[in-house]
Amino acid sequence: MQQVTLEAIMDIWSRTIGDTPIRQQFEFWALNNSLQVIKEGVVATAKRNLISPMSQTDRVRYCSGVIGIRTAREAAYARNRASRDR
Repeated sequence: MQQVTLEAIMDIWSRTIGDTPIRQQFEFWALNNSLQVIKEGVVATAKRNLISPMSQTDRVRYCSGVIGIRTAREAAYARNRASRDR
């Protein structure tokens, strides 16, 4: 599996959506979320933006929401696996 980097995620945003948020936004997302989840959030945002174009602010908010939900889902799955394995 290929390693996901912040630069690669920013490139995906740039190629699929257009104007990339400032690097600090991606760094902020990376503080508490895996790079894979951030990548999934960017891809989901690109798909949503194709269906219904959003402003840059709304794209960042949408992506943040997707990232938050997926991170919470991963944490819940991990807790369930841990409790099952006891």
